[in-house]
Amino acid sequence: MLDAFERWALVENACRRAGRWLDPHQRQRIEDRAEADHRRFDALMREIRARLDG
Repeated sequence: MLDAFERWALVENACRRAGRWLDPHQRQRIEDRAEADHRRFDALMREIRARLDG
């Protein structure tokens, strides 16, 4: 899972690319989505490893 700094960095980079700052509610939604994406990726990698090992 992403730690707080990694989530902050992802959001800051997204804001810079978008050329604007987000309000706290928008920022939290992006952080939550990034965390969920990261969890899904980890689950997928575990499944792939299990299939390759099994």
